[in-house]
Amino acid sequence: MWWVSLALAAPELANERVTGPITERFPGGDGATVSLLIVGEHEGRVGPCGCSTVPRGGLPRLAGAVEVRRRMDATPDLLLHGGGWLSATTVLADDGHELLAREAVLASVVMHRALGRFPFDALNTTYRDLPGVGLGPHAGMLAANAVGHGLPVAREKHFVRNQTEFVVIGVSAPGLPGLQPAGTSWTDPVAALRAVERPPGAVVVVLAYDLGSRVAELAAVPGVDVVVDTDQWRGVFEPLLLGDAVVVRTPADGSSLLELRLWIDDGVVAAARQRTVPLDAQVPEAPFLAALATEQAAD
Repeated sequence: MWWVSLALAAPELANERVTGPITERFPGGDGATVSLLIVGEHEGRVGPCGCSTVPRGGLPRLAGAVEVRRRMDATPDLLLHGGGWLSATTVLADDGHELLAREAVLASVVMHRALGRFPFDALNTTYRDLPGVGLGPHAGMLAANAVGHGLPVAREKHFVRNQTEFVVIGVSAPGLPGLQPAGTSWTDPVAALRAVERPPGAVVVVLAYDLGSRVAELAAVPGVDVVVDTDQWRGVFEPLLLGDAVVVRTPADGSSLLELRLWIDDGVVAAARQRTVPLDAQVPEAPFLAALATEQAAD
């Protein structure tokens, strides 16, 4: 059963894209309740993407940016992945069935090693991720609308930050049916979201993967406060207010870190500031993850 929290007024929204020295990209001291640190779509790639002439992103830079933010700003945070963290590249078997390609398996093994050293609080486990979860599961994996897979993937996770409870839920479109673990079925994401209990005063964050126009339906579910839309979005998008929910879009290919700062008043989002932080060459790399990225690229 959902508890409905009615906001007295729509939350105030702000947006900024920061550049310059890394130590200046995370100004704190603004009284935010929590900082949601959000990325998506690494697709098994530990190192930077090759999506431009100046590659950005990668877990080594992400870890470096998170370390700097935590050092410069005492605001509690949640590190969230919107989905597509493992590779789902396929090949056709002799009998015509799709199989995970060898390079996808190898990439996912290295990604699991990386996540073992740099854990996320929540990883939206989508139809692209579920086939490779058995290679090395992690405590943060979420999939509210995937059932019957027999894997250690939770429906939702609960966190307390700054004396506020946060409920993080992961939902995904269905896909790649031939690759899913035996017995897996995908239920309706909106129905799955409605089935998750919202404790009184809790802030609900929904990680939505490849759901297109259904994001508006998710945002309209009573009690939802934030929807993170991961769907190969390129560019910088303003945060939106759909109903009572703040909706943000993750930059494609993990190229930037999306920081969403929230001010919570009695269980209600009173204000939200979106900060897009490019993960470029000015961001220091975590050494162990940089070594893994080099190893993966050599393979």
